[in-house]
Parts: sequence; C-alpha cells; structure tokens
Amino acid sequence: KTAIDGAIFNLVVEANGSGYPADSGTIFTTDNLSTVKIRGGSATSNGFFSNCGIVVTNETTNQTYVKEIRDYISNTSGNYVIVKIPFATGQVSNNNPYTIGPFIKIDSKTGSNCVAYPIMQSVSNTNFTGSVKSIEIVNPGKNYKQANVVVQTAPAYGTGAIVRAVISP
Repeated sequence: KTAIDGAIFNLVVEANGSGYPADSGTIFTTDNLSTVKIRGGSATSNGFFSNCGIVVTNETTNQTYVKEIRDYISNTSGNYVIVKIPFATGQVSNNNPYTIGPFIKIDSKTGSNCVAYPIMQSVSNTNFTGSVKSIEIVNPGKNYKQANVVVQTAPAYGTGAIVRAVISP
C-alpha cells in the first residue's frame, strides 16, 4: 500500500450488531444510471434498503463501486434500487453481481473520500438481515485526523454495530 497522509486503510469492527438489511444477487437491468432492477433474495418491503449501500462489481473492468441507496421499491414489476448519486456510464451493467448492506459513512471535518462497504455474516434468507463481519476499503481517502464511522440503514433496522477507523500518520 502506498503511504497517504491521513488515509484510512483499516476499519475495525468492534461489535458486529444484528438485524442489518442484507441481500446479494445480480443486476437485472440498468434502465438508467440512478435506478437498477435487481434479482436476488430481494426483500418485498418498500423502503427496506433505503439509506443502505449497494456494492456492484463490474466484472469487465474488475472495479468495485459503492453507492448510497436513496430508496428501494418492490412491486409486481420487480425490485428496484434507486441510488442517491447515479452510477457513471460504464460502471454498472446487466448481470453484474451486487451486495446490499449498511452504508458505511465516514464523518470527518478534516479528511475525505474514504469509501468502504461491509462484509455481512449470519444473513437470513427469510428476513434479509444479518450482522457486520468486517469492512472492505475501496478507497482509503486522505487527510483524516479524526473520523467517526456510521453504520447507516433505514430507520428501525440494524443495531449495535461499532466500527472504528484506524488512520495512518
């Protein structure tokens, strides 16, 4: 790893928590860059994955993209994830694998651009919830002097996960 002042190369899970929304599968269609239709276990409650994160691996470019979910809609036409900031052209396409879990939000007054996502464990195939096992970092960011890690989901889902940022000197 290259030395980057104030980068976050490690997010330590100090408590796994429980009841966090979780799902995995493949992208079914990408009609536009803000809304993707997914196929997987896919919960049927509207809003269930709101404020969570979706992690998409583009198998063509071998790149991983993390987006915060604005809304989740499930109806007779399918299951749809609407992201807060659209994917860029070429980032996501049909049949790319995805996972959904809590959105890992890094709050800091000094640093920026750390992007991470949770690896979930004990995921139930009936109620689509689980606990946070570990955190993968996509981009370590830079210039962090302090950072608070928020494990974010829709209200009333998930509790008890504690994640601590380890900041490089």
